[in-house]
Amino acid sequence: MGRRTLRKLGLSLPWELPAPPRIEGRNELDLAREDIGTVIWTAGFRPDYGWVHVPVFDEMGYPVQVDGRTEVKGLYFMGVHFQRKAQSAVLYGVGEDAQLVAQQIVENRA
Repeated sequence: MGRRTLRKLGLSLPWELPAPPRIEGRNELDLAREDIGTVIWTAGFRPDYGWVHVPVFDEMGYPVQVDGRTEVKGLYFMGVHFQRKAQSAVLYGVGEDAQLVAQQIVENRA
């Protein structure tokens, strides 16, 4: 039941609502100092690579990659249209590609 329905019936919520989370964000990260070798970034359903400032894109703006791996050490992509298959960019198809990318990340850490 929603809050409105509960109010109409003269009932109160059967539980206390938790306080909203308070998260301190960062807008910069020193990868070397933090000893970070891989960043996994996921967001949205449309490609927007404006935040990637390395030359890994073709003339149409898509990342040049093989099975998610680029020429830049530690830079991988997921969900790219036709990354490996037609279903690579959709939720039900990304799992197979994600497994391959995760395997590559682990193997290339050495």
